[in-house]
Parts: sequence; structure tokens; C-alpha cells
Amino acid sequence: MIALHKSELFQAAVSLLYPATCSICGKRVRAGEYLCEACEAKIVRIVPPFCDTCSEPFEGSMNSAFTCANCAHRTIHFKAAVAAYRGRGVVRDVIHEFKYNRQIHLRYLVARWL
Repeated sequence: MIALHKSELFQAAVSLLYPATCSICGKRVRAGEYLCEACEAKIVRIVPPFCDTCSEPFEGSMNSAFTCANCAHRTIHFKAAVAAYRGRGVVRDVIHEFKYNRQIHLRYLVARWL
């Protein structure tokens, strides 16, 4: 007979009653996951080249560091802002769910992004 720990048995019962779903679109996902593959694929990671001041991505080829037109003629009261992901689409939706709708379970996903 297969021996299951009480916590594993409890987790199996919970997943039968409350299957894991994508926090954005509601599709079923594996236990412990927060986003489906389709929603995860929509996340845009910021990669060089990007503005040295605000991290705004630049589409094109740059050989050296640059400041975008948005930051160039402004008085900026910070040295730099660094972002790993664009705060739009799925990323924005997850942050809003976590922050405003008190979806505390998303803290693990948000922490992975930091």
C-alpha cells in the first residue's frame, strides 16, 4: 500500500475540490503554478538596450549607454530606476490582483520576478 503523508493527502483533496487555475485567464494549471503557459508567454522581460535612467526599452541597436527622450530634458530626482519586466499586460494584472484584490498567494510569483 502506498504511504501518503497527511499533508500530501490533504493537498490532493484540496486540489480535487479547488483545482489550480491561472490567476489571469482562469485556465487550469499544475498545482503550485500561478500562470498558464499562454499568459506566461505574454510577459515581456526588459533586455538591453534600455534607458540608463528609467529602464525604458529601446527597440533597435545601441552600442553604448543612452538616456531616452523622455528622461533627457527632465529634471529627474533619482539616479536610476531598474525594472526586470514591463509593467504592462500580464505583469500589471498580477500586481493589481496582488495589491488591490488581496490575492496574497501571488506573493511567490511577484517575488520570483524581483
